[in-house]
Amino acid sequence: MRIVGVILVSLLISACSGSSSSGGSSDETRQLDRFGEGVQRESRTPDINGPGYQATIDFYHFTQQNAVLVARFPNDSRDFGIQASVALFGSSVSDDAIRRWINSEATGTSDPRAARPQEVFDIDAEHARTLDGIYADSLARSSGGLYERYQVEYEIDSVEEAGTFRLQGFSAFTPAYLWVNNFSEIVNTALPVVETFEAEHAAEFFSPAYKPLRTRYARFAPSLDDPLPAFYYPLCCFDDIDNLGQPVVDEGRLAIEEQGLRIHDAQFTVGQTQHLYRSSNNPNPKVDSTLYHHSHSDLTSWGELDLTEPYRVSFCVRDASAHGRLGVWADNNAGEALFDRPFSHASRLMLLDTDLLIPGQRLTVNVPGDILIGDDVVSGVAQHLGTRKSFLQLRVDREGDVLISDLVIEYQSENNSAEFDCQPLED
Repeated sequence: MRIVGVILVSLLISACSGSSSSGGSSDETRQLDRFGEGVQRESRTPDINGPGYQATIDFYHFTQQNAVLVARFPNDSRDFGIQASVALFGSSVSDDAIRRWINSEATGTSDPRAARPQEVFDIDAEHARTLDGIYADSLARSSGGLYERYQVEYEIDSVEEAGTFRLQGFSAFTPAYLWVNNFSEIVNTALPVVETFEAEHAAEFFSPAYKPLRTRYARFAPSLDDPLPAFYYPLCCFDDIDNLGQPVVDEGRLAIEEQGLRIHDAQFTVGQTQHLYRSSNNPNPKVDSTLYHHSHSDLTSWGELDLTEPYRVSFCVRDASAHGRLGVWADNNAGEALFDRPFSHASRLMLLDTDLLIPGQRLTVNVPGDILIGDDVVSGVAQHLGTRKSFLQLRVDREGDVLISDLVIEYQSENNSAEFDCQPLED
């Protein structure tokens, strides 16, 4: 992560606008040096049940000058735009009363024993600035709110209010907590999804240029920046993203052919956004975060498909190998060990041997309902309706090889697959 700061300009300037509270101050000019004697610094970020982490506030209590510098950092965006001010108190005001005022400012509460400043001077944005800081880690609260912790660098120029105070410029870091989201910001892709694999090759098909996710985290933090925001995402078989924003895909495993998409020892997801809780063991940010999903039971899923109503997944099988397995899962992005994960059974919609597939026949998975090949029922299906933020995974195992010519995801009240004439692979 890069550290971005601003250049300190230590100029002796008048950069404040005062607002008097009660009477004027008769004190001589107060010299406020952050590194001087008797300066107490306190960083406060209240964590309130319900709302969660609040704005971070740095307080610099100049105990020998009865003054407080307040630097406030709102946490509604990554700008962390500083709002700075200087509060001056009468010479007879006690340290305890000023500390009570600091606590009241930090918590938004009222304390009758707290001091009241004689004057408060706002430092304008030209002389107090912040930019992006250093991303530290991610935090989840029990309410489901998700935050990211930053070390934010800020600098304040030297400023003077004639006859009142002179603040010596300085720079500092402070921790700040950015509200990311609670996954309610995911933008749904409406059903039906009707795909006929019109891309020229796999790299194009699995790119955002072909079909992008609708969800964007532009205003959120770097950990949610998605390097490949494609609606169809390869969970395997690619190691890099080229300068066109397309994944470099192993076309021996995922390939666009004239008659459809061929899947061999490969898997991909449909409508998966990037989960905040990525696996530390997998460099691909969209693989195996299901493990974190199951560790944080208050989080549900992170896809763009609303699968809360009965739905179906179907595709025309053009060709299938005599050996192997084909599966469909909901809300599961486990990688190579997908078949071995205990929770994969609960999220699995279908798992069939590929020798049961009939080229030229449509495979239909009704959720809830039956699995059909053509018009024949071959199995029941799990009662996994999904969530308002679901995604799907299709997987063919190491021995399998399947060619499909379309993919339809729709509610059971619709029948968009009827328009397709399913035919076996042509020689």
